[in-house]
Amino acid sequence: MKTVIRVLIAFLFIAGLMEIASAQSPIDAGEYFIDTDPGLGNGTQLISSDGNFNEFFEEFNITIPTSSLSEGVHTLYVRLKNKDNSWGNVLAKPFIVRDESAFFVHLPPRLTNAEYFVDADPGEGNGVALNAVDGDFNGVFENVLGTLNTSTMDEGAHSLFVRFRNSEGNWGKAIAKPFIVRDESAFFVHLPPGLTNAEYFIDADPGEGNGVALNAVDGDFNGVFENVLGTLNTSTMDEGAHSLFVRIRNSEGNWGKAIAKPFIVRDESAFFVHLPPKITNAEYFVDTDPGEGNGVALNAVDGDFNGVFENVLGTLNTSTLDEGAHSLFVRFRNSEGNWGKAIAKPFIVRDESAFFVHLPPRLTNAEYFVNADPGEGNGVALNAVDGDFNGVFENVLGTLNTSTMDEGAHSLFVRIRNSEGNWGKAIAKPFVVRDESAFFVHLPPRLTNAEYFVDTDPGASNGIQLKASDGSFDQFIENVFDTLKTTSLTEDVHAVGMRFLESNGNWSKPFYSIIEIANVTPPSQPSGLTATGRNRKTILKWFKNPDHDIANYILYRSLIDNFTPDSTNLLTTVSKNDTVYIDRNLENGTPYYYRLKAMDVANLYSEASEQVEVIPFNTPPGGFSLEHPANGDTLSNVTEPVKFVWQSANDVDEDTLFYILRIQGVNIDTTISDIYDTTFNFDGKKLFIKNSIYTWFVNVTDGTEWTVSQDTFVFVTPDFVGVKANPVPSKFVLYQNYPNPFNPTTTISFELPERMEVVLKIYDILGNEIITLFSGTLESGYHSVTWDGKNENGQAVASGIYLYRLKSSESSSTLKLLILK
Repeated sequence: MKTVIRVLIAFLFIAGLMEIASAQSPIDAGEYFIDTDPGLGNGTQLISSDGNFNEFFEEFNITIPTSSLSEGVHTLYVRLKNKDNSWGNVLAKPFIVRDESAFFVHLPPRLTNAEYFVDADPGEGNGVALNAVDGDFNGVFENVLGTLNTSTMDEGAHSLFVRFRNSEGNWGKAIAKPFIVRDESAFFVHLPPGLTNAEYFIDADPGEGNGVALNAVDGDFNGVFENVLGTLNTSTMDEGAHSLFVRIRNSEGNWGKAIAKPFIVRDESAFFVHLPPKITNAEYFVDTDPGEGNGVALNAVDGDFNGVFENVLGTLNTSTLDEGAHSLFVRFRNSEGNWGKAIAKPFIVRDESAFFVHLPPRLTNAEYFVNADPGEGNGVALNAVDGDFNGVFENVLGTLNTSTMDEGAHSLFVRIRNSEGNWGKAIAKPFVVRDESAFFVHLPPRLTNAEYFVDTDPGASNGIQLKASDGSFDQFIENVFDTLKTTSLTEDVHAVGMRFLESNGNWSKPFYSIIEIANVTPPSQPSGLTATGRNRKTILKWFKNPDHDIANYILYRSLIDNFTPDSTNLLTTVSKNDTVYIDRNLENGTPYYYRLKAMDVANLYSEASEQVEVIPFNTPPGGFSLEHPANGDTLSNVTEPVKFVWQSANDVDEDTLFYILRIQGVNIDTTISDIYDTTFNFDGKKLFIKNSIYTWFVNVTDGTEWTVSQDTFVFVTPDFVGVKANPVPSKFVLYQNYPNPFNPTTTISFELPERMEVVLKIYDILGNEIITLFSGTLESGYHSVTWDGKNENGQAVASGIYLYRLKSSESSSTLKLLILK
């Protein structure tokens, strides 16, 4: 996009700058034109800054539309007229037109919009709008702000994405920032509740709030992280091993889990803070690992390995390495004798030794030419400012004699040759020849200081100071350096801003680079894994992992005790938001073993949890009671269906239950199966007999085991028209007991066609008599007897098959029943 160029020009209108016939005269008018002279008075009119042409010295503001100009070098010409109506000489100023408005400088397109979205991309332009901090999108860099309401989000880890749109209508790539949602709204970062108390206790827990108080190091509990201190007097303790427990209470009144630290009491008091082990060694190796302790030793910068953090140095001789890419690995050993993971740094070998960093080839020559290229090596030689070409950067100088050049616009080209014999691209600089010789380079102001900052701009002069590589800020181009300590940065993408202070007192605009702190820390080991056995399933529960970048959990199952989790026993992957999983379709009575791992967004795995064991088993449905008809009720009406109602049985296995209703009387023995509700309407109009007694009870089953209702209720039918009279049975009948199988009671029913003496006995499968349930004379009709599963001595019989026999002087009938316990 081409816009306009604004130029401020000041002219001192005196003799010598303008050929006039008379003496000095004030400026009366001015005009300018581009490239081609349209003739005196035909250019674009100039307007004085003060609105009046009445001085010998005038300032003009010129706005140049470049939209109609081709890309490349152009020349701006300005001339003035005095009060005597005489025009002065034309003054020239070269400039370059590219693909945007710039005066010698190419600016990237401005930013016009910014938006954010969470987790799922709604498409470019459909996110939530962000505002510019200064109220207006008008720069190539913008600070933006907005508020993220997390009240509608699930608790757990989310990703915030931000992207920008420039003045050319193009959206940039969305930049991700992870954050955690708990129970408050936060923009990008979730802050946990502040800490208000801390306490410790030894060995035995006295209860929350009853420990020995600890103090905040800064004197006040007012942050989400606190350093605490206290003194532990061990003079009253037995010598030997003890455990120190510390816990902290937050501003929501909740005490955290007590953290244990073992210590040993000897003959002195010990302060209970654990410091990480010191670093004692460091070594490096190239490409191939020679094994821990076999690398090349590195030295501590301060001369001694005595801290938990150390800066190290060493020299890498690359003379024996092949040219090309290599990897340098560095690792550290702590005071406990453990070597850390080797950290890799790529580098390139050419024909010099370098420690970690590849230096580009040195510069050996420089030359210049004007307008026409004479060919590489045929230009006018330039000299190194320090007298010698021996660096990868050089300041050069030379003198350009313009006495033989035509007045007007020209282009100066400079190019440089490196130690590999390659010439660089010629760099152009426009200049104007008037009537004097000039050194052809415009030197910008020198640099006097430099600073950097990470992520948040603290404001000019408030950043972290950078050092000049040569020890002094005295050039307009400086190499700067410093060490960026990343120990306080999160494992994420960060922006590093850098700016320079010029000798005119102005700070430059920040230049940004993107760095990424790699995720190298695996998640913490999962805890709290428990397993509860139920009917053909296991209910697994665990504590939520505290790490913010958890992606999911991985469950492992094995039939082998003390198993190692791997792909052969992987059970399933569970969402990071879940802490419960039900493992189904198992075999009851079989031992199963489980372990759990956590995985983060970088696919790093935690250590496996402790193993848990479980044996699934079935629990029968719980007991329940009958409700209607109540025990002893006389039905008011049996011409309509009778509603039977009972309570719901509870099943800890959460299996599907179904009920079986049993109704028995003088003339019926009815079973209704597969009832999934706790009510049933029974139409007994054609079955019930007036003035008769009936019994009813309910069984429930989970498909594996049975439970009988805690009651067997009796109800009586009324005496009224519509209910048939009690008929006399026509034959001797023994019915199957109900329930069967049973535990602990069952009912045996039978019918007699006339008054007679009968005996009802129970036998085992070998024919041995167990008990006589009834012996005597009964009237004709329907009868029932209950057996409680005990023998003549009142002792419960064992599970198994038994026989029951009803016998009279003329008839006998025998059936089987089954006791299950």
